[in-house]
Amino acid sequence: MSKTENGADSGRKHYLFSYGTLLPRLAPAEIRPTVQRLRRVGKGFVRGQLFDLGECPGAVLGRSGSPIAGQVFELPDDPEVLHRLGRVRGI
Repeated sequence: MSKTENGADSGRKHYLFSYGTLLPRLAPAEIRPTVQRLRRVGKGFVRGQLFDLGECPGAVLGRSGSPIAGQVFELPDDPEVLHRLGRVRGI
């Protein structure tokens, strides 16, 4: 992996798997412009167990869990996008 002088990855793509409120059609108004910057790559799934946490779902991942369907998105080359998404999600 090559890095630029400031330590950032150069030319490396980053992806986000979403199964809930970060999907474009479900995104809350305050993050909708940020979510719309994501490029949809396709369908995906992880294994685990979903939980109803009120406003947003939660998941505990595990090899023996049920498939959790979602979408895979390519993140734009802007670290602020992931920061905004995490801030809204409380991360």
